[in-house]
Amino acid sequence: MLANCASNGRTVLLMPSRDDTREWVKAVLAHLRMRPTQLAHAIGRAPSTINRFLNDPGATHNLQPETIDQIAALAKVRPYELPEDRTPKVNGMAEAEAEAYRARPDGDVLLRHAVERLVEMRNGVDPWVLRSNALLSIGYLPGDVMLVDLNERPRAHDVVCAQVYDWVRSRAQTVFRLYEPPYLLASTTDQAVLRPLVVDDNVVVVKGVVTASIRPRRNLDVAA
Repeated sequence: MLANCASNGRTVLLMPSRDDTREWVKAVLAHLRMRPTQLAHAIGRAPSTINRFLNDPGATHNLQPETIDQIAALAKVRPYELPEDRTPKVNGMAEAEAEAYRARPDGDVLLRHAVERLVEMRNGVDPWVLRSNALLSIGYLPGDVMLVDLNERPRAHDVVCAQVYDWVRSRAQTVFRLYEPPYLLASTTDQAVLRPLVVDDNVVVVKGVVTASIRPRRNLDVAA
């Protein structure tokens, strides 16, 4: 059984299993706003080290202690210490436009199973939760789970996941937009996200293509 204790207001996981390690790595990825391949490069490991561990349903191994230490050092936390939830903000954009999907123990079981199944079907698929109205006019709502294929090349009219970097402040923002080369466009009336973004592979980088989305069950109060 996994035990936990408080340390300076944070939660520290003890006696981690492979599943615990996977959830910790996912939390670090969300905190650093990185993809698994980026994390592997940052710690000097082969991309398959992280990708296979996270995405291969047949894998049974855990990460080596040296790899855990390198990931912790990069995130500036102790091994298995959950990083604080800090979503970076880029000037001129809505804060927290998206966040990495993390299943909650008390969450929607059907949603979790659906996401897990779609992720297992192909390597390099990352689930994200949309938090903005940027694609409202084409049917994507805040709360939708967006399945992003990191290996798919974007084509015109695709919905894509991109990162917008502020190199001066060492910040980045993950966004979802409609790809109309060379621009990323919102499809909404929300003024906070209407500014077009030019894909230059430096400040604005397309990370993957949305190949599927899942809408969680919503409880609506219907007026009489």
